Order: sequence, then C-alpha cells, then structure tokens
Amino acid sequence: MKKTVKAGVLNLCIFLLSLLILVPVCIVVLNSFKTQGEAASFTLSLPTKWIMDNYREVFATSDIWGSMRNGIVYSGFSSVGVMMVSAMAAFVLSRRRTGGCNKFYYLFMAGLVLPMSIIPTIMTTKQLHLYGTYLNLILLYIAFNIPFCVFMYYGFMETIPSSLDEATLIDGGGAVSLFFRVILPLLKPVTVTSVLIIATGIWNDFYYQLYFTRSSDMWAMPMTVYNYFGQYSRSWNLVCADIVIAVVPILIVFILFQKQIVDGMTVGAVKG
Repeated sequence: MKKTVKAGVLNLCIFLLSLLILVPVCIVVLNSFKTQGEAASFTLSLPTKWIMDNYREVFATSDIWGSMRNGIVYSGFSSVGVMMVSAMAAFVLSRRRTGGCNKFYYLFMAGLVLPMSIIPTIMTTKQLHLYGTYLNLILLYIAFNIPFCVFMYYGFMETIPSSLDEATLIDGGGAVSLFFRVILPLLKPVTVTSVLIIATGIWNDFYYQLYFTRSSDMWAMPMTVYNYFGQYSRSWNLVCADIVIAVVPILIVFILFQKQIVDGMTVGAVKG
C-alpha cells in the first residue's frame, strides 16, 4: 500500500513538473493560430478563429528556406568537426595515462564551465579575418562543443578494451587504421547521441549569430524572430508561428532517433 501511495505521489510530481514545459509549448502553438491582439495575452484559450495565414506570412516575409539552409550548414559541418576532433582527442587521452594527458583532460573539462569572453573573441576573429563568415561561426561552434564531446567520448572509451589496440597493431595496422577501422565504428552509439545534442544546440543558437554575423543573410531560424518586432508593436502570433516552424525539423529528428539517443547515454554505464 505504501509503495502504491509513493508511486502515485511520484507520478503526480512528475506530471506537475512536466507542465512547466508543456504549458509554454501549448501557448506557443495556440498563439501561432491567433490574431495579433489575441496572441498578446499569452493564454491557453483557443483562438476565436484559427488563422493559417500566420504561417503563410512568415514564409512570405522571412527567408525561411535560406535560414534553414544556414542552420543545416552550421549544424552539419560543426557536428562532424566536433565529432572527429573530440573522438581522436578522447582516444589519445584515454589510452595514454601520463601526467601531461591528464592535465589536457582537465583543461577540456574546464571548458564545460568557463564562459566565453565575447570582446576578446571578436577581436581575435577580426585579426584572423574570419569575422562575419560562415567559417568563423563553424569554428566557434566546434571549439565551444569540444569539451562536452570529449567528456562523452572519454567515458565511453573506457569501456573499450585496450586488447583491441594490441591485436590491431600485431596484425600490422597503424595508429590511423586502428582508430578509423576499429575504434570509430565502436563509438557509434555515443557519436549519434553527441551529434544530435550538439546539432540541436547549434540549430537553436541565438547567442553566437547575434554577435558574430554582419548580415541577416547568415542568420539561422532562431534569429528570424527579429522580423516581427517593431518600434511600436510586437507580432507575437508571427513570432510563435516562426518558432513552431523552427522547432518542427529538429523535433522530427529527435522522434526518429530517440532510441539511439537513449542508448548512447546509457550504454557506457551499462558496460562499465
């Protein structure tokens, strides 16, 4: 009886906590079908009239397809770059237990908590003639996400026996062959998880694009909400429609790959 009561209380608490996420999501979706006046109230009430023209206006007034293309470029190239650099770094750090490697590992971990300084970074990118370019943003995304990825790969790498390394080297394989033919395929679960998490963060990024772009032509989806804020008005119905359009692609990806995400987060703990 006590277990049943505890389970019921726990389920109730989880349900109440889920409302913290579900209620704002419902408000955004409902507001995307309301008039500008109704949307300004931010309530859970249904629209008096469901207006699909909000979505048509968003596509007509914003370069949605260009913004999606930019988001795909940033997310795709950055995720691949982070994956390759982090996997190779984690492999070396996990196999070579020297004092120097341990210091490098802690240096990577410091990157998880230390904030980035905007002004010095802008000055550095300008000195390198990278500021305002696609390459600049991609390199920044890679640098920012490497600590997290190294942490993920390092923990998973501990579950791969070093005897595989020895067997490959005995068979005549070199270091490059060992990593790309033996180690990298075994990292598939954590790679899928890391890439999806990083790609989602980059797709939804607002911070870097605000400071490191010169033109709206380089904006991805989150930045397009600026189009609906004027000096005297706020078109929250269009903002919400824009947000829904931005969320749908990444939501579909998460639904399709949710099993791989969960497996990648837990497989290292199960093997350990």
